Amino acid sequence: MALADNDPLRTFAAAVAMRQFGAMGTQLNPSEAGMYEALDRLLFREWDPAGVYPNDNLQDEYHAYLPGFWGLVKAGAPVEAIAEYLREIEVTRMGGDWTGDECRNDVAKKALAVVAASSLPVRSDR
Repeated sequence: MALADNDPLRTFAAAVAMRQFGAMGTQLNPSEAGMYEALDRLLFREWDPAGVYPNDNLQDEYHAYLPGFWGLVKAGAPVEAIAEYLREIEVTRMGGDWTGDECRNDVAKKALAVVAASSLPVRSDR
């Protein structure tokens, strides 16, 4: 589902994505680096609007979109805002609505789950 131009979620998604994209020169800690890599694989294997998976030679196909995606997910943006970010990429940069709302929402939910799981404390009694 596309959000209206004046929808607050669209504005939020754009602001977080642009702020994060500009800040990606910063170093990630090991935990963040693991999450970032997991999100990269998620975009390549599950979102994949260009249909390049499983060609491992094209694993970097979506790297340009990863900083904005990371920013939204790390900020705990709503599923709808993350999915809208992916839809905007498809429509404005790839020229179509390739994956559909269900796929984008699923990818957004999985991304939030990856970050949430990675942020859980490790049990010290083991």
